Amino acid sequence: AAVLELAQAAPLAGPGWPTEPARTGAARPPAVAWACVLTWVGAGLTVLMMGASIAVLVATLVLAEVVCFVAFLSCQALLQNKGVGVSLSDPGALRSVVGAGLYLMAAALLGFGLGAAIRHTAGGLSAFFGILFAPSAIVDLLPTHLRNDLIHYMPANAGSQIFTIDKVKGALGPWAGLGVFCLYAVAALVVGFLLTSVRDA
Repeated sequence: AAVLELAQAAPLAGPGWPTEPARTGAARPPAVAWACVLTWVGAGLTVLMMGASIAVLVATLVLAEVVCFVAFLSCQALLQNKGVGVSLSDPGALRSVVGAGLYLMAAALLGFGLGAAIRHTAGGLSAFFGILFAPSAIVDLLPTHLRNDLIHYMPANAGSQIFTIDKVKGALGPWAGLGVFCLYAVAALVVGFLLTSVRDA
């Protein structure tokens, strides 16, 4: 927006374009010049959003994995004294710990996309928790046959399968569930990209 205001205040300089139109009476640059400006600004916003998304992805993944492993090892150190500890070599344990970090990363990207789209703290948080949990509650109200078919594809239900050891009948597999959850995050990012490009172009 700032670039466009500057462009409107002072015409672009270039071959055959006077730099002082007010003094010479020359016309402003043709419409194609403004199209170039809009294209450049839009491309810059897209690159900025992509860079921010990658930064969120990397930072969240690293932090989430560290937190998940520290939490797991700390809890197991306490549980070992009670004889109920679990080792990372036990079936599903390593996948659950790593998957919990991946789930948090996808959740962060979902929130980032919604935040970029809404640009309001309270609205973004409401949309994030609403999309994460409300669909499951709404689907629970449907007739049983519909509920049983749809509930496993809701964001929280699908994503949580990656760190669930005891699989519920009919639920998605761990990686399939995480994949479905990532699709929600990708959809939010796409909407955020598009709205940011349209609003700020």
